[in-house]
Amino acid sequence: MATEIKVKINDLEKLKNSLKNIGAQWISEVEAIDIYFNSKEKTNLKIGIYPEGHLPERGNFLLFFEHDPISKKFQFKQIKIDDGKSLSYILDKLLGTKVTIKSKREFYKLADIIFIIVFIKELLTFVNWLAGFFLTFGLILGKIKTT
Repeated sequence: MATEIKVKINDLEKLKNSLKNIGAQWISEVEAIDIYFNSKEKTNLKIGIYPEGHLPERGNFLLFFEHDPISKKFQFKQIKIDDGKSLSYILDKLLGTKVTIKSKREFYKLADIIFIIVFIKELLTFVNWLAGFFLTFGLILGKIKTT
């Protein structure tokens, strides 16, 4: 099981210097696409498209998660898929797309903790702290305004 913490970042250089100062090692940088589809209340359906061959995030995934805003608990299912673009097309036709988020992600590692700095152009920059089993998904829809 993973533990994930997300924090909005205002001073990126200060964060990067802090990571270096505690001994975190830079792993890599990738471009990613997350596509969220219209779904029932308290649920999210997302396709994550990540470059192949990159660790720890790689390939295409379909993620479904349910969340209870009162208890802050959630459950999710993740399925690796071969063709994220085709499945995205089908789900868009069936459900409609809520938002597509293109981001740049920088990965740092310290022991078994992975730090991911996520840059979402014109929206926000945040960092994830992940310990143990690696999985990332965005519960950031509350911060995104779609038109």
